[in-house]
Amino acid sequence: MDNNRLNEINNEIDITIDMSLASSRRMVGLTHLTREVGTHIIEDMSEASEKLHKINVHSNKINDNLNHTQKTLNRMLCCLCPCIKKPKIIKNTMDDINEEKIDINYSVRNRDKYTGRFIRTILNDIREEEINENIKEADSVINDIKNQALIIGNEIDIQNKLIDNITNNINNNNINIKTVNTSVKNIFNKN
Repeated sequence: MDNNRLNEINNEIDITIDMSLASSRRMVGLTHLTREVGTHIIEDMSEASEKLHKINVHSNKINDNLNHTQKTLNRMLCCLCPCIKKPKIIKNTMDDINEEKIDINYSVRNRDKYTGRFIRTILNDIREEEINENIKEADSVINDIKNQALIIGNEIDIQNKLIDNITNNINNNNINIKTVNTSVKNIFNKN
């Protein structure tokens, strides 16, 4: 092989390694940015979850207060006229919503079994070492992002259960309010 062809091949290798190095640096930057976004999403979802828990507690209290009011009105109705049928009170049922811890096992399949490296070295120069370190760091951050995605999915499931329970409470409260209003009207009509 002549020197010109050998120089061309070495130049192509250098260009390819430089492009790979630049790509691995961008990859690390993007994975860190993605992890940061995931962290903000988890924080926002945690705040939303706290608010949903408070709404759930308040809707349960409203339901309890309406049930107590209805019982009191029923006693008043019975005193006025014992022949009046007691209206049914819709009881609130709260599903247990437990946060589950997520156990995550992640294994790297593309790592060289013998050296622990992600790429095989060709020239054994510092650029290849940096590429390997960048890929190693990106792999670690991607694992974090995967964990964040699982946490977000779990939090969405929990929040959906809370929203369903709040919706049921609101529906029960609306029915109980109508029942209480009917009882109050009956009391005033008897007097």
